[in-house]
Amino acid sequence: MNPTATGSKVIMWSPGINGGQPVRIADWSNIPNSFISDTTGFNNNLRRIQVGMTPVSHPSIAFSNDGSYLSCLFSTVRRDTSVYGYHFNSIYGSYSTNNGGSWVNPATFGCVIPESETACPWCDQIYPSLSKTGNSRYGFHFTYSLSTCPGSASFTDVGSPVCKVYQMYDKFCPEPMPGVVINTGGEIPKSYSLSQNFPNPFNPSTVIRFDIIKATEVKISVYDITGKEIARLVQQKLNAGKYSVDFDAAGLATGVYFYSIIAGEYVQTKKMMLVK
Repeated sequence: MNPTATGSKVIMWSPGINGGQPVRIADWSNIPNSFISDTTGFNNNLRRIQVGMTPVSHPSIAFSNDGSYLSCLFSTVRRDTSVYGYHFNSIYGSYSTNNGGSWVNPATFGCVIPESETACPWCDQIYPSLSKTGNSRYGFHFTYSLSTCPGSASFTDVGSPVCKVYQMYDKFCPEPMPGVVINTGGEIPKSYSLSQNFPNPFNPSTVIRFDIIKATEVKISVYDITGKEIARLVQQKLNAGKYSVDFDAAGLATGVYFYSIIAGEYVQTKKMMLVK
């Protein structure tokens, strides 16, 4: 119930990796902004941990479909600010691009531009389970257990609080979707908009900017003069904000093209000119 920070870690072992020596994925020293990394406070302020949990707990691991990315998700304790007497947990993720030989420092699991909103982000998050299939560098599918109080899955521990536990779905994204960038320099827009691409005319790439006023599914496509879709630049759920996406037309011929956005009930189309 009171383990030390240095005794809790996630490591990977394979006879063909790192000369057969274990490779660290996560421990107290590389989990950013976490309670376990606070060497002055962790041991002094540690309250009870849920039954079956440790400060770094329940890792799950999976490859992307093409085998180029290997991801690992796990739970780690947060500083206890509740009256329950148990620590809340957060889910963190790490990934490797060399079959597990080295790993990036862990980070919270939300995508740069999440396809789904994180429900109750400060609730207790435990038991991550990565999908074995359907993963890519832009999104690893996983489920986890979420509750509004910690310890609610503590089995026969009669001192634990009782709350409903929900099975949640989300994604861990090692990389953002290509070309999509969040513009954090301004306020939340008051209306939907699709700006004229810049530069225009262009050769061979241009930037398309658009505003979203609330979380919604967004689709941005490029069409040729006949109305045939030749590129789909965005197709995902975006939160409110200002965005831009790059369009590279290196493989297309000189001519007039159209790009359109569908965001909820907002639909807009504009024309652009490729000149080579």
